[in-house]
Amino acid sequence: QQLSCCTPNPRRCGGNGGCDGATQQLAFDYAVRAGIGTQWTYPYLSGITGKTGECLTASTYSKRVAGISGYAQLPYNDVQALLAAVLEGPVAASADAGRWMHYKGGIFDGCDKSTPVRNHAVVLDGYGEEHTASHGLVHYWLVRNSWKATWGEKGYIRLRRYPE
Repeated sequence: QQLSCCTPNPRRCGGNGGCDGATQQLAFDYAVRAGIGTQWTYPYLSGITGKTGECLTASTYSKRVAGISGYAQLPYNDVQALLAAVLEGPVAASADAGRWMHYKGGIFDGCDKSTPVRNHAVVLDGYGEEHTASHGLVHYWLVRNSWKATWGEKGYIRLRRYPE
């Protein structure tokens, strides 16, 4: 919530800011400068109200408990670099989540590849493969979403990954 409310987006990169869109780079820049508090001291409100809200700067909300010293951006569409990065730790990514609302489980292969739209920030936590009766060996990305732990597979979606 803090990143959504407090990340400045004066040039409207990726949207108008908050729940109306921004970029992970802007959020990382904010975390480098200001750090972040806990979700308990800066509670999630957007899902209840549908609005991002104002940045709360009172001492209760602005207590820095974590931060980052920097970040790296991977080359676009470099699957090998992404596979290597995910082995080191979680990776921020953009996704087209327009068709994810009713996802309950399994390997999702319903992305619109003809007109992809990046409209949601997610975390790539890993990758794997599973043998299915209908498609044989299927590769997937393990993606952590922010829509709560009751969505999908305990807050995760497995997206089909097409090997090179």
